[in-house]
Amino acid sequence: MNKLVSFVLSILILSGILVQLNSCAVIVPPGGGPRDTIAPVLVGANPNDSTLNFKGKKITLTFNEYVQIQDIFNNLIVSPVAKNVPNVKAKLTEVTIDIKDTLDPNTTYSFNFGKAIQDVNENNPVQNFTYVFSTGDHLDTDSITGKVIMAEDGAIDSTLIVALYRDLSDTAVLKNTPRYYTRLDSLGRFAFHFLPKEDYHLFVVENTYMKNYNDSTAVFAFLDSTVSTKRDSVNNGIQLYAFRAYPKEQEGAKKPAQLSEKQIEKRKEQDAKKPLTVALNLEEGKQSLLKPMTLTFSKPLESFKPEMIKLTDTSFNPITDFTVLADSTDTTYSRFIIQHNWDTAQGKDFVLTMPVEAATDSFKVQLAKADTIKFSVKTEHDYATLDLNFPDVDTTKHPVLLILSDKKIVDSSVIPDNRKVRIERFEPGEYSFRVLYDTNGDMRWTPGNYELHLQPELGVAIKRKFKFIADTENQWDIYLKKDPNQPDPNNPYQLQHY
Repeated sequence: MNKLVSFVLSILILSGILVQLNSCAVIVPPGGGPRDTIAPVLVGANPNDSTLNFKGKKITLTFNEYVQIQDIFNNLIVSPVAKNVPNVKAKLTEVTIDIKDTLDPNTTYSFNFGKAIQDVNENNPVQNFTYVFSTGDHLDTDSITGKVIMAEDGAIDSTLIVALYRDLSDTAVLKNTPRYYTRLDSLGRFAFHFLPKEDYHLFVVENTYMKNYNDSTAVFAFLDSTVSTKRDSVNNGIQLYAFRAYPKEQEGAKKPAQLSEKQIEKRKEQDAKKPLTVALNLEEGKQSLLKPMTLTFSKPLESFKPEMIKLTDTSFNPITDFTVLADSTDTTYSRFIIQHNWDTAQGKDFVLTMPVEAATDSFKVQLAKADTIKFSVKTEHDYATLDLNFPDVDTTKHPVLLILSDKKIVDSSVIPDNRKVRIERFEPGEYSFRVLYDTNGDMRWTPGNYELHLQPELGVAIKRKFKFIADTENQWDIYLKKDPNQPDPNNPYQLQHY
């Protein structure tokens, strides 16, 4: 009997173990399963969202899974702007908001969390989750929307913010924090919601602590007139053009070190020992037809004898119709221009000779050796020809074509009424284009001026690189808006090669 009982107990224990193992196997998912991409969902709020006559100091939001708070300082936007940032914490499935400010009466408040609320496991954010309440008997529901682009080239800077001021004085944005602000999205769009019916001044500023315009080297934009939520249909599709009124000092730029007298004397001794050398601005051993020949010495000169420089052909027959002049833009007396009609010498070979005695630097050091430099002159075949057509450019706005290399403007040309630009001699290489609507006619972009209430000139960057090929007619139709032959909603700047 005891054996039978022991046998039955053993069977029961073994069955229990198998059930446990089988149960565990069901809980553990197989590796490599699909990743959770679903954001947490709000299942409750206390007080409820859109509560009227709000009088509390604490809000509790409950989600359908465990949540966490990430970078609340840079994500949370409280409207109207909070003097003191609320204390926001997450625990298990709840987010609590402790309000520190004294709330204004009869005011609609909104808390936009950006990407701050995320699930614990996969960091899926609740995108732009917004909680709203009113301290009065109704919710304000008016809105203002629009877009911001950089005036110079049409680029988007999503780090900027848009600010609304109820104070309509011109100095408010220079001194005070705005009543409301919002971010730009990746396309430069912005939207204000839950606004009362009022008149506002609208600005674009950098996202600093004060969120105002107290630095003339900062990016800024302004609307010429007030915007009002008292009138419908004027609050959507507002366009602002941002600019930097004055150049910002490059980050990491080193300021000249302050040297002691001993260090200055030591540097002079070092410079005195360095040899004096000279270089020509040749391009692969060839003289350009577009730029003058330039002699550049490695140190400032005390004396220079241009009459000692000789220019000859390869048989050493002298060339006499050339002159050597100091470069008027050089303040160090180390750069000189050799003037000659290189156009009539296309394809020819030359020899430039300079004896040791021709130059002496301020330390009485002469050239280390006599220089003999052989070179040839470029021909028309070394250059590209550009034949450009701008079918949809607005010629009433004084358009100018800017040609850039490595983001630097290297040439410009007015786009005439026939919308065609032809340049018959251009350096081959890769370039980008920008069209400038040159209001003041100075052939360069002019930023805005808030003090004078002048808006910036507008530029349109053509979003494509162009390769200019030597000895070739490089022809393009360039559309600033949209090429009707090749519609592409994702690319407003399209081009067609013909």
